[in-house]
Amino acid sequence: MKKLKVVWICHFSNAFVRSRLELKKHPLNRVLRGDFHDFEYIDYAIWNTNAIREFERFEDIDLHVISMHDGMKKTLQKFESNGVHYYFYRTQDDDMSLKLRRKLFKQYGDYRKNRKIVADLVDQIQPDIVHLIGAENPNYSLSVLDLPKKYPVLTILLTFMSSPNFLSNYPISKELYAYRSNIERQVLKRSDYVCTILQYAKDYIHQNIDPQKKVLPLRLAGGLSVDRSSHDKEFDLVYFSRYINKAVDLVIEAMGLVCKTHPGVRLNVIGEYDAPLKEQLDKRIAELGMTDNIVFSGSFPEYEDVLKQVVKSRIALLPLKVDFIASTLRESMSLGLPVVTTITRGTPSINKDRETVLLSETGDHEALAANIMKVLDSEELFTRLRENGFKYIEENVSNTKNMEEWRQAYYDILNERSK
Repeated sequence: MKKLKVVWICHFSNAFVRSRLELKKHPLNRVLRGDFHDFEYIDYAIWNTNAIREFERFEDIDLHVISMHDGMKKTLQKFESNGVHYYFYRTQDDDMSLKLRRKLFKQYGDYRKNRKIVADLVDQIQPDIVHLIGAENPNYSLSVLDLPKKYPVLTILLTFMSSPNFLSNYPISKELYAYRSNIERQVLKRSDYVCTILQYAKDYIHQNIDPQKKVLPLRLAGGLSVDRSSHDKEFDLVYFSRYINKAVDLVIEAMGLVCKTHPGVRLNVIGEYDAPLKEQLDKRIAELGMTDNIVFSGSFPEYEDVLKQVVKSRIALLPLKVDFIASTLRESMSLGLPVVTTITRGTPSINKDRETVLLSETGDHEALAANIMKVLDSEELFTRLRENGFKYIEENVSNTKNMEEWRQAYYDILNERSK
């Protein structure tokens, strides 16, 4: 049987991948990033790891995964596992001179080296279809601009930087936003198909990029299998994100209000941060008299370690600014934590069938704090949100179903092009 040959262009890391790669550490990284961590390499983009696991089951798909990785000693490493072909290349972001220019002079590159590596690999593989996972990350998404039109490109959006309110709600400079959002639009123009469940993104694409662009409602493999047994609780609340600067300011302000009437409440903050941000947060926390109420745990090398830390808390405090529905919300519900979050374009849909999460307007610290206290003070509400969260996950999050839809989309695209 002839297999369908598919290339994924993405960016991810997990313990298995790192065990196969020859990696090095850059001492200067701690200076440039202000790291507080003893390690440089951690799991991220877990949805790609989940997706690969699902595709290992498909005997009719010949999957080739192309991904950059930080800290590689070699320019390119290839290996195969469970029928999946992996190609990892050293990203230009590892160039210390580039890091310094970016930090000091706000200079952003065109990633020519990255692009050539990917283009050469695609030419060698000769796939039936190319699937780009994430349009907004120029260090790998730019590579599709160099691919010949004979390769149909399917791009799935991880976020949507061209959204009108993105810049005002995300910790990013105007210069970097202009650079990255422009690249996102270039990538979407090149893409033959775009995957998103965001109606406003679909509308923008049809109004500003191409009215005939095919948009498919495909989802990521964002589900997880977890241990739902009881765990000892050390904290009342947890906020976690790969980079805590996304919304930690909202968390701190809401906590300041909660502690006025609940002085013993403890919050655990999990995720990466740099020295300037930590200094700023410590100052504000001291002003609010919460030094003993908040514990920063930093990052963890493996995704499972993050989840083990998350379940040490009773309630997930996860305000959002631009995310449609952040993966942390689904993870918290899967783990049995009631979720307190904010209204975005996606979060109200979680409550479509039943009250599953507590919502407030972004920036309304009083309303956010009030919702936190509702869950703290009501065991009935705590239990109801917890059970409704389980129901939401069971009804709406299935990695197997989502990846079967990806697989079917590949066949549909090729059938359409062959007509």
